[in-house]
Amino acid sequence: MKLLRISFSGALILMLALLASPVLAQPSGPHAQEKSQERMRHMHQMMERLNRIVERSHHLAQNLDHHLAQAQMEKTEVIRHMSELNSSMQTMAEQMRSNLAIYEKMLNNREALRDKGYRKSMGKLHNNYNDMLKQMEEQIKVIENLGKQLEARRPAGG
Repeated sequence: MKLLRISFSGALILMLALLASPVLAQPSGPHAQEKSQERMRHMHQMMERLNRIVERSHHLAQNLDHHLAQAQMEKTEVIRHMSELNSSMQTMAEQMRSNLAIYEKMLNNREALRDKGYRKSMGKLHNNYNDMLKQMEEQIKVIENLGKQLEARRPAGG
């Protein structure tokens, strides 16, 4: 953007210098006057083109700023979501370790395992733990997909 401003300033100075030049200011004869008017029209056209370029550049810069801000907000939201999922996973893992330690003690209780009701309860408990592990694995897949989405959105070379 700075280069464009320098170019704009330079072009403006050049055009003003052309306007002030003796060739344009004091044409000698009809041909010279036509040439001077032609140069003046051309200079105005160049000024209009330059203004359109500056306007387009400004518009593109605003769009880029908007898109970058939006991408940053999306990235922040994905990171927040991933952090929450990770925290949830940590909590579930701690609970699961504790429950599995209790489950292991229960499985080692040979006397209690003789009871049919106890064995049936242990089977249900086993299924519940298995379901919990499946849920955790699904959450891991969600986290992996979010990571892939972030990776895909990362700019080239970044």
